[in-house]
Amino acid sequence: MAQNIYQKTPSEVRQYSIFLNLALQTGETITTVTPATKVPASSAIVLSGVALDSTNAYLKFGVSGGTAGTSTRLTWLLTTSLGNIFSVSASVVVSTDSIDQYTNFNPDAFSTLIDKVKAGDNANSVTNFILPSGTHIDQSLSCVWEVLDAEGTIYSSGESLEIKSSYTSNGDVKLQVFSVILVPSTVPATLVGTRYQIRYSLANGDQSYFNSENFSVYAEYSVPTGPASVIETAGNTAAANIVIDKPYNHVAYEVFDDSNNRLLALTEITGSGLPTSDGYHYKASINTTGFKPSLVPYIVIWHYWNEDSDRQTDSAHLFLTNASIISAMTDMRTFLNRSRTNLDQLPETALTPLAIMAYLRMGMDAFNLLEQPTNFVMTAASAGIRDGWLTCSKIQACRSTYISLGGHGYSFNFAGSEVSFDLDIPPYWDSLASALEGQLDNIKQFKRQLVSRGLNGGDGNLNGGALKRRVGGISMSYSPVSTIMRPSRGLILGR
Repeated sequence: MAQNIYQKTPSEVRQYSIFLNLALQTGETITTVTPATKVPASSAIVLSGVALDSTNAYLKFGVSGGTAGTSTRLTWLLTTSLGNIFSVSASVVVSTDSIDQYTNFNPDAFSTLIDKVKAGDNANSVTNFILPSGTHIDQSLSCVWEVLDAEGTIYSSGESLEIKSSYTSNGDVKLQVFSVILVPSTVPATLVGTRYQIRYSLANGDQSYFNSENFSVYAEYSVPTGPASVIETAGNTAAANIVIDKPYNHVAYEVFDDSNNRLLALTEITGSGLPTSDGYHYKASINTTGFKPSLVPYIVIWHYWNEDSDRQTDSAHLFLTNASIISAMTDMRTFLNRSRTNLDQLPETALTPLAIMAYLRMGMDAFNLLEQPTNFVMTAASAGIRDGWLTCSKIQACRSTYISLGGHGYSFNFAGSEVSFDLDIPPYWDSLASALEGQLDNIKQFKRQLVSRGLNGGDGNLNGGALKRRVGGISMSYSPVSTIMRPSRGLILGR
């Protein structure tokens, strides 16, 4: 089983949860958890509150104490109702270095060479020392590792976790040293042609031995804490997610519409959050059956607390779409043509699905306010209404991009001995928005016709002759059976 790695300072008291992911059979449960064995046994780490959660999916434990620059491996044996025994391990690193907190998992754990590590991560390493035959192994045998660069700057150091001894075929003493290497988040990424080094210093009585290996450090990345907005098709189950900086006893959520109507009562999540490099991840499955598709997002409000007095809240959007809205999103992306030909690669101008939904909503509001107030929700928009709505949405997208790029001075001049090329991106978006705004007069005239014929709201569907039927509905006609008398010649001539 891959080893879980946790980090704390000597003074901190931490609560951790290990995701077990055991291959239990149907009806099989965990019956006993043996007390943890510590390596080294002299570790100053103090364990408390070891227990399984109600779902048998997590093993919870508390950690306090410890000496800076040391690491401890903890191993539990879990016995099931069918007599199966599983081993669960975790390493607790005690350090004052700057490092991503909570769980850090390295896919190269337990390999002989680390090769590369993300800044702010940990890695398990194994290094070998070969000592001459007949070398006496002192009881004070120990090994210290250091992370340093080519200039000799030491970024982190600590004592190795465990040393195992054996003999080679020719009688030499082989020592395998196991360590948990910390790479602080303050370590710069490896430059081209340079590498960092891990230096191992083995002390055996009065004798010292050294070993080393090179490795690369790549840039730190993270998933920010907080809730994530979601886009899902109405009627499906939506997966709402939140990452919280630390575990809480209670995490719950509720759903509201834009009129402050509660559509889903406060629901508490059972079980512990999944540890990540940035906090604890909680997931909620929201059944959207009965929820209507809408460009106006629903609001998912998260609550998390240990005591009622420290309750905290956060919120995110839940957009529910249908085939018509998805088609509009595709048309928007195709028109802006930025998924493949992106000259302005700035994070704030990225055309994400959430950004497209925001532009479509702003375009809907702009269309409804244009010339005469209307109330189209655009969940099935077609014909002229759809074209006018998308035109207003494109204007919003172009103006937003123009403002973002203009603030960065996104203008270039490429000049060479034979070619000179000027590129000024922001005016392009301004001119595109102005060209689209030139179509607003036609949209205003179209809206006047809609309102005059009684079409001032709805889903925006004009297919199937809806406009023609509505015109017939408000006209007046005379027939032989009409209760209204046909006007006489005298009335027509004004006599």
